[in-house]
Amino acid sequence: MTKRVICLEKGKRYQFTFSKNVTKGTVNVETQDKKGGSILRFDDQTLIVAMIVEEKNRYQVVAKFVKADGEYTLRWNIK
Repeated sequence: MTKRVICLEKGKRYQFTFSKNVTKGTVNVETQDKKGGSILRFDDQTLIVAMIVEEKNRYQVVAKFVKADGEYTLRWNIK
């Protein structure tokens, strides 16, 4: 499992784009609030998600590889 802290601006609308290149197994990626609660989840069916940040806060991106080889990319930008 890997974790990365991200800071997002209050009142902004962000678009997240998920892509992966996994040869076997699965990769689960989600954004969490500072208490560890899941906000967004990304998988084969959920590749692009938009959200409006309601409060300035630290968030984290958590990736879990389950018997997997490969890599993933999660990009976000203000829309």
